[in-house]
Amino acid sequence: MGRQPMRSGRRIDRRLMRAEAAALFERLGVRLDPGRVCRGLSIADQQIVEIGKALSLNARVIVMDEPTAALSATEVGRLFDVVRTLRAAGAAVLFISHRLEEVFAICQRVTVMRDGRQVLTRELAGLTTDDLVRAMVGREMVQRPAGERGKPKQAR
Repeated sequence: MGRQPMRSGRRIDRRLMRAEAAALFERLGVRLDPGRVCRGLSIADQQIVEIGKALSLNARVIVMDEPTAALSATEVGRLFDVVRTLRAAGAAVLFISHRLEEVFAICQRVTVMRDGRQVLTRELAGLTTDDLVRAMVGREMVQRPAGERGKPKQAR
């Protein structure tokens, strides 16, 4: 609010506003109609609009908290393309997720927090899923054979 380009008579310059939004979407590598009402967009497109808004403020750090929770696989891929574009442009993206496959797909460094404390911060290269799970739960996880998963333990 209050950042729209203005014409004479304190009227919003909608043409310039749409052109600036189109330039932001182009920079992100996405095809969105800047004239479309946000309410009618998919969740993924609404997230991209929010990223565009942050970039319009020259944000250098963007925090994404579980951004893929409500997205399809195609939309996740598109969001990851946008994240890679942001990273290539020099922005820092803090990507918060409990989906470890996404962490390995998009992140360079990882921080694990447990009980409100930082327990691990390292480059992701060289870490395994088991390393992250161990840091998250605070102990070694015992692997059960596939046939035993989901079965209740027998009372003795």
